[in-house]
Amino acid sequence: MHPSDHMSMRTFKANRCRACGIVLGFGDRCDWCQHRPPGHVDAPGEYRGRHHSEWIGTVQVLVDEDDVHALQLLLPRLVVAATAEAEATGRPSHGWFDEQLAQLEERNFGVTPTGRTRDSDAA
Repeated sequence: MHPSDHMSMRTFKANRCRACGIVLGFGDRCDWCQHRPPGHVDAPGEYRGRHHSEWIGTVQVLVDEDDVHALQLLLPRLVVAATAEAEATGRPSHGWFDEQLAQLEERNFGVTPTGRTRDSDAA
């Protein structure tokens, strides 16, 4: 075991779980990551064992801290999770993560996403 396995990922304003990256109030790892069974497979709508809606606070902290790298890694995975849940349930995706990703790409890279549409907008 490496010594850094027990260090929390420190951001400017918040601690994040060392394993999954979700924002924590305190501690190194969230309760889920401490007790996650080996070989766990996420259900549709989940990312790293948590429903995509549980990641909203983390995304907001990362946006506030302007952590572009973390957002580039996290947002596409949350878009996939939300889309998978929408396909599995037959309900439209809310598209909040899509909007956040589009804003990130436009703000930091000058790219206007063209192929991305929300399920509720596709008619």
